[in-house]
Amino acid sequence: MSDSRDNIKRFIDLVDQIGDDATGTFDILGIGKDERAHTRILAWLLRPTGSHGVGTTILSDLLSEAAIQLPAGIDTASISTFDQQPSQTELDVVIESGSTLIVIEIKTQGQLGPDQRDRQVDYLESVVAGDEQRSGGPFETWEYIYLSADPSHTPAYVDHQVTWDALFDLVAAQVGAVTRDTDAVRIREWIRFGRAHLLESEQLSPATELQLAFPTLVDQHDVNLDFATVRSDRQQLLSSIWQSLSEAHPAVTDGKKGWDTSRSRIDPGTKYVRFSKNGWPSGLRFEIQATEQRLTAGDNHSGPKNAYRTRMPHIEVTLTYSGSDKQERDQLLSHLARDNDELLRNSGFDLIREILPEDGPQFNDYHVYSKQVPIDFSDPEQTVAGIRQGLTSLLKLEQSLDRFES
Repeated sequence: MSDSRDNIKRFIDLVDQIGDDATGTFDILGIGKDERAHTRILAWLLRPTGSHGVGTTILSDLLSEAAIQLPAGIDTASISTFDQQPSQTELDVVIESGSTLIVIEIKTQGQLGPDQRDRQVDYLESVVAGDEQRSGGPFETWEYIYLSADPSHTPAYVDHQVTWDALFDLVAAQVGAVTRDTDAVRIREWIRFGRAHLLESEQLSPATELQLAFPTLVDQHDVNLDFATVRSDRQQLLSSIWQSLSEAHPAVTDGKKGWDTSRSRIDPGTKYVRFSKNGWPSGLRFEIQATEQRLTAGDNHSGPKNAYRTRMPHIEVTLTYSGSDKQERDQLLSHLARDNDELLRNSGFDLIREILPEDGPQFNDYHVYSKQVPIDFSDPEQTVAGIRQGLTSLLKLEQSLDRFES
């Protein structure tokens, strides 16, 4: 990215935005929209005997927000997470208060579907009826709360719902009463981090745009930045893509019907997401490439076999066939000829061998087709949409690749 007047102005604006806003604990941990991480924090805040020192206040306020009458025994209520006693589902947060059993189903992205709700409610009804046993019982009543990431999703099959926005408000109101200053600081950081990652549409931090779009200017002016923000934002983008993929193609993300996504765990260090199927030739797979070299503007790509890549910040979606020679590549291309090739090109994919320099290598060692999706810093949802479209097109090759033999 050249140092034009507009670029320099944008650079200065971004530096002004970051100001003295230091990287927080949760930025470093890079929990993003990690549902289990946020669930653990919430469970700690709900525990009447938690080290936060506010007793039952947050728990009581949450139940009040959900329009649930306070049960007997709330002062000694037990709070547990990720309860797997039900055989058909997992319960995010379980509150056992006297003879009342309360479950909180938490979504940091996506929506609660009727099937999941029905499995969980069926279990609660079985416990109250005495058909299922719990060590804290017997229980006479149950309640079910949906903590939703999407405030516009208000399903008729849920009676009690709380949004993350309302939850953060009621937690923030109690920060001043927290016993230890260190806990108060962490809770404030969590609220700030949660509002940024769970309430807003996809957004990239100013520090991320500075590091990825203006690396030369950052070095020249010795701007002190932490790459943890980039990792956190990358995790947020990849998690959003994974969530949409899980909704449209659950067999892929769940590793069913022959799909192998065991190398696709999304965490702050994730650079690649890979999808392959049992029975495909070794090395044949779909990939999302979000390496630092691709994310960062400039000529960061070593070797002539990578000369096809743009110098602008991007994430690459590929049909990969690593470990194959030219003959095996030719066989794959012949197999994908006509309909499949046209499908990929219409979706923004390039056949890499066609865009490599004429005086260079004939093909890339790893990737066959490539879609390079620019990072839209002003509207990252466009980047997510472009990657999602690329994956959708690749997944349409499934049956054809099932028949391919090298």
